[in-house]
Amino acid sequence: MWIIDCQSWRVCMCVCLRDAGSGRSVMRLVFASSYFFMSEPLFKNHCLCWSNRLTSCTTCLLFVVAASGACGAIAHDALMNPFDVIKQRMQVHGSVYRSILECASKVYHAEGLRAFYISYPTTLSITIPCQAIQVTTYEYLRKVLNPSGQYDPMTHVMAGGVAGAVAAAATTPLDVAKTLLQTRGESKDIRIRNCNGLFEAARLIYQRQGLAGFAKGLQPRVLSHMPSTAICWSVYEYGKFFMRRESLDKQPIMT
Repeated sequence: MWIIDCQSWRVCMCVCLRDAGSGRSVMRLVFASSYFFMSEPLFKNHCLCWSNRLTSCTTCLLFVVAASGACGAIAHDALMNPFDVIKQRMQVHGSVYRSILECASKVYHAEGLRAFYISYPTTLSITIPCQAIQVTTYEYLRKVLNPSGQYDPMTHVMAGGVAGAVAAAATTPLDVAKTLLQTRGESKDIRIRNCNGLFEAARLIYQRQGLAGFAKGLQPRVLSHMPSTAICWSVYEYGKFFMRRESLDKQPIMT
């Protein structure tokens, strides 16, 4: 299992196919997916090995799966939050940045290093529940749809898509607040520019747009997460299946 988990780096290189056409997205996605898919199974396997009783307790097993997803998210966001800030700044309407280095340099000189991590607590408040929900939903649906545990592409696509949709919908309000914090430097509104932290961002959104403001972008977020997580989990599961088979093929034949 250790070899297979460490080779998740190799598996996740394939996931960049889902964002082909965008150099920034591909580069960011390769690192992000690799980091998450290496951290998540290592934590899960460590916990399962620590207590064999967890495998026979559904509640405990779901907790371990959720916690492993959360740990993967923490490791992922610690590395990727600055890249996410740059992505948001370059995607803002009317953005003047022409490259990643130009954007990073101008943001750093104008707002300092803090600008790259101002949204980190908010990002964690999104990704921890998001990944916990996604991984738990995926594992549950995978076992329901495919009790035998054999490699089944359709199961992984369906379970991954539904898990992504559920996780995206549940965390959309937090994503709205995170986007406001990450793009505050581009706003001409003094209150937005001076906004600090999740609660202040949430208060500002509620004051100006009410509860409806927290649902903005719900449909695009769900529609983008469904295929992306379906592809992501499918490629990941195929990579594990392929490497297990490759490993077995290299084993000497006992006579």
